[in-house]
Amino acid sequence: MANRIFLQDYNREEDPMDFPLMEDPVIEISSRFGSFNETFPKAGEFLDTATILSTSTSGGVGAGLLQTRNLFDIPRWQKTEPPKFVARLIFELKTSPTIDIVLPMSNLINYTILTLEDGKYKVPGISLASMKAFQNQTGNSPLSENSKLLSIGIPGVIYLPVAIVERAVPTYSKEITDNGYPLWGQLDLSITGVFPANSDMFEDARALSLNRSTFFPEAF
Repeated sequence: MANRIFLQDYNREEDPMDFPLMEDPVIEISSRFGSFNETFPKAGEFLDTATILSTSTSGGVGAGLLQTRNLFDIPRWQKTEPPKFVARLIFELKTSPTIDIVLPMSNLINYTILTLEDGKYKVPGISLASMKAFQNQTGNSPLSENSKLLSIGIPGVIYLPVAIVERAVPTYSKEITDNGYPLWGQLDLSITGVFPANSDMFEDARALSLNRSTFFPEAF
């Protein structure tokens, strides 16, 4: 039995969409590292000078100085990136090509393109206006309705309470109905979390596999 992916608009109370996974989920998780030498360049320059003087006068370098210099080259954590992955969704004709294929695909594509609302174009993800909602917040707090975000979960794998669709690649069948609509569609979504990868995202995914209604109550 194939696992499923759940997607729900973060700012609206509406039924989530869920699809069987068509590809094995591959999650990209990474952190950036630098060195203490980059953080304290003056201290690094001093140690370099001391090392040069030591080797030029005695032909060697003291163990204490060498140990201190090596410490400045130890990788130091700088930041952890948000998790990223690609989801392939398949839309098949069941009752109506508009309801089953065209509209749900367009709805998801809208999360990564400009959409006209009330005479203004709403931008994907988070804008400067919705950034104000981050003030005086901690953790995964509610964001502004001006943002275009999803909550996404793969049971037992990962749960992103707030995610951005960075890229959408739709494919429509060349076979069409009598009214000119495609008979099936495929949508590849490049998804990234808003917050840095952390253990909660994987612990919540395990809980999601046991009780999906906790995270997507409208679906069950």
